[in-house]
Amino acid sequence: MCLKNCDCNYICRKIFIMTDEKRYIECLLTLVAQKSERPLSTIANLNHLVAEIKNSTGESLSVSTLRRLFGMVESAHEPSISTLDILSRFVGYRSWHHFMERDGDSESQFLNEEVLRCDQLEAGAEVELEWAPARRCRLKSLGYGRFEVVLSINSKLAEGDTLCCKVVCRGQPFVATDIMRGDRHERMYVAGREDGVSALRVRHNEG
Repeated sequence: MCLKNCDCNYICRKIFIMTDEKRYIECLLTLVAQKSERPLSTIANLNHLVAEIKNSTGESLSVSTLRRLFGMVESAHEPSISTLDILSRFVGYRSWHHFMERDGDSESQFLNEEVLRCDQLEAGAEVELEWAPARRCRLKSLGYGRFEVVLSINSKLAEGDTLCCKVVCRGQPFVATDIMRGDRHERMYVAGREDGVSALRVRHNEG
């Protein structure tokens, strides 16, 4: 299905599941953000998440680890297996390995849905998202997983905002980080927390 006002300079294409480990990590973090009771954009809310994880699993993660995972500080290192094990158990899996094994399982919550790897989009491509109740936004890729909001309907995002997004999965919440609105900086925004993204459409430059 084309975006409205689509012209001949664009083609519409769906992007399906990627199988690399980074995509699994991003999907896991999306589920963690969905389960958390608060937006994961402040130290106070990360402290709350630490307590949630401890109460749920009996295991501990540090705030500094969560800050790296959710983009509050930059890190060149991938999370450890022990960290991924704890987060996997927090969202209902036995381990990180079990979480990844569910890729081919029909009972999987998300891995049989459309998945968009945002860092693979060329500059100028547009992504349109919808989520309940009657929310819609269109994002223009600036390259390397960064976007400008070019249309926002009933959403807290505003036209002209820029943001980072690594992955979008239909049926799961939309998670954006490093949001800039003029001089104002927000760490994270989560949309569709209850039912996830209901529609995911992409259009690409033909050239």
